[in-house]
Amino acid sequence: MGRNSLDMAWQYCTIIDKKKNHLRCNFCGHEMHGITRFKEHIAQMGADVKTCTDSCPQEIKQDMIKEL
Repeated sequence: MGRNSLDMAWQYCTIIDKKKNHLRCNFCGHEMHGITRFKEHIAQMGADVKTCTDSCPQEIKQDMIKEL
């Protein structure tokens, strides 16, 4: 887990607390826990997930949809 991972999603978030897996979206600043939750946030899909604003480029959104 973390930036050493090959998962492309890590380049679009900032780790706030590694022990708690607490992340911040680099596009909108929303904070959440877990990289899967972050991917759902970017992809604008998933149950009870606050979606990323329009500041996220469409191509990145499509990449996250493919990752999920």
